[in-house]
Amino acid sequence: MSSICDIKEYHKQRYPYLLIDSIDELELGKCVKVHKNFTENEWLFHCSEYSDATVPFTLQLEILSEVYLIPILALEECKGKTPIFLSADEVEAFGEIRPGDRLDIEATVERWNRGMLSGLAKGYVNGQLVCSAKMKSVFPEIMNQYKPRNT
Repeated sequence: MSSICDIKEYHKQRYPYLLIDSIDELELGKCVKVHKNFTENEWLFHCSEYSDATVPFTLQLEILSEVYLIPILALEECKGKTPIFLSADEVEAFGEIRPGDRLDIEATVERWNRGMLSGLAKGYVNGQLVCSAKMKSVFPEIMNQYKPRNT
């Protein structure tokens, strides 16, 4: 299990945008399991004028996108690199996340080749799927290594 300090070694996001509490399992280049505990003190719940506070789906998607990058950002050759987010496909919300909930996120790398990443991330509360997305990103610094050279 990794703490928030360990995550900051290779993830450039910082509070309040780093929305991960801990890495529970990590298989470099392949998959990751993390969690986020939502408390009533979270800044995002104080932005709402409604008493029925839930995590906005845009922030759920942000969490999924942060998590799906971890198996690649943790690779030695990718530490310190800045990925560019390209797309989110098959994005779905199935339930709500409320204060007091623990969001468990699982992400798998579907393809990692020459700086191009595609993967799938799913979020669960109490074992129930609440959100999912397939995403694509590029790592320009790595892609540039494969450019044809001018002769």
